Amino acid sequence: MPNEEKKSFREKMSNCGHFCYNSETGEVLGRTANSWLKIVVFYLFYYGALAGFFAVCMTVFFTTLDSQGPTQRNMQSLLKQNPGMGFRPFTDVTKTVIKFNAKNPKEYEEYVKNLNDSIRIYTSSAGDNVVDCSGSNTGSNKGDSEVCGFPVSLLGDRCTPDNGFGYPEGKPCVLLKINKVYGWKPQTFDNETEDLPDALVGRLDPDYVGVTCEGESDADKDNTRNITFYPDKGFPAVYYPYLNQPGYLAPVVMAQFDVAPGRLLMFWCRAWARNIKHHRVDLQGSVRFEIMVDY
Repeated sequence: MPNEEKKSFREKMSNCGHFCYNSETGEVLGRTANSWLKIVVFYLFYYGALAGFFAVCMTVFFTTLDSQGPTQRNMQSLLKQNPGMGFRPFTDVTKTVIKFNAKNPKEYEEYVKNLNDSIRIYTSSAGDNVVDCSGSNTGSNKGDSEVCGFPVSLLGDRCTPDNGFGYPEGKPCVLLKINKVYGWKPQTFDNETEDLPDALVGRLDPDYVGVTCEGESDADKDNTRNITFYPDKGFPAVYYPYLNQPGYLAPVVMAQFDVAPGRLLMFWCRAWARNIKHHRVDLQGSVRFEIMVDY
C-alpha cells in the first residue's frame, strides 16, 4: 500500500481557511448563506416553541399554588395533621447523641453554642404583628395575621446562657419543639382521668400541649434521676395554629436531665394532645436522642 504524502503545516492551515470560507462557492463553515438562514429560522421557531410550552406549563402550575399555605392540607397532606418533634442541640445530622465531660468545657461548648443560636431568634424577634400573650393576656383576641411573642423567661432560670444551659454542672438542657404543620391546632387534654402517662399527673392543663420524656429501657429509666421541664406544663396552645404568619415563632420547651454519669441513656420525648398520635418507628409526635454525661 503506497504511503500517503503528509501535508505540510501551511497546507493544513490553507485547508482550514478554505473550510471557514470558500471563496469559490461562498460557503461559510460548509454552508451557504441560504442554508444558514434556514437553520437559524428553524431553531428560532423550535426553541421559541419550547420556551412557550414551558411558560404555559409554569403558568398553569403557579395558578394551583397558594402563596399563604400548601395546596395539600389537613388529611390530604403527607403529614396527615400529625406533627413530629425536633430537639437541640443538634450539631451533627448523622448523630442524635449528646455526649460530653462536664469538667471539660471544650467537649460541650458546641452544644451550648447551638442552644444559644436556637434561642437567639426568640430574643431578637419583633414586628408590628407580634402581640404579648403572656400572663393574663391569653391572646384569644389576636387576629389571624398576628402572632404571639415567645418570652424566653418561660424557659426558667436553670436553662439559660448564663449558666451554660446546665452543661458545666452535668445537668444538660435539651430544647424541644413541635414541628410546624400548617393549620394544625391542638386538641388538648382537660383532665387526668384519661389513659395518660404518670409523668403528666399534676402537669396537665387544657391551655397547654403536654410533654414527657422517658428512658427507652428499664435501665435507662433507673439511671435517670430527674427530668424538669420549662415551662412545666408544656407548649402553650395559644401559639397555634400556624398559618404562615410573618414573624411566627413556634413555642419551645427546655427539658433538663439529671442522669447517672458514665452511661449512655436513650430517651423518647413525646408531645401530648388528642390529635397527636405516637409511633415508635417513624417517630410521629415524638423525638428520640441519647445522653451520656461524664465527670
